[in-house]
Amino acid sequence: PAEHQTAQVFTGSGSRPVRNAFANSAFHRGMPLCFFGYRSARQRCGRIDARNVTTLTGRLVITNSACMLKRARRGDSGGPVYQQTGDGGVVAAGMVSTGGRVKVRRHRFRQVTCFTKIANALTGWDTFILVQ
Repeated sequence: PAEHQTAQVFTGSGSRPVRNAFANSAFHRGMPLCFFGYRSARQRCGRIDARNVTTLTGRLVITNSACMLKRARRGDSGGPVYQQTGDGGVVAAGMVSTGGRVKVRRHRFRQVTCFTKIANALTGWDTFILVQ
């Protein structure tokens, strides 16, 4: 039945099986991740720049989110954030929540995508992922 199928993530070039899900403690600055958003219409990859974010440029972001250095577009929210594995699968990292520019110095900005960590989402929804 559908409720017992293993999780899949669409990466822009096809669906990939979810092999595992990251715990909140696994995220670190510089960690490579990718996301796929409906509006971006392709896989975009970057590295984590911040691990425990609560606000971004005045907009509210879910507590204990993380941000990566690659900008999402409007309409990408809810898209999967993941790390690719060597066997063609992915490890679930989270879901895109917002993107934008963050000022780092006068006249210097970074383009970022912030995401809800998968462990927070699963706990909040009292659910789990079947991995392959």
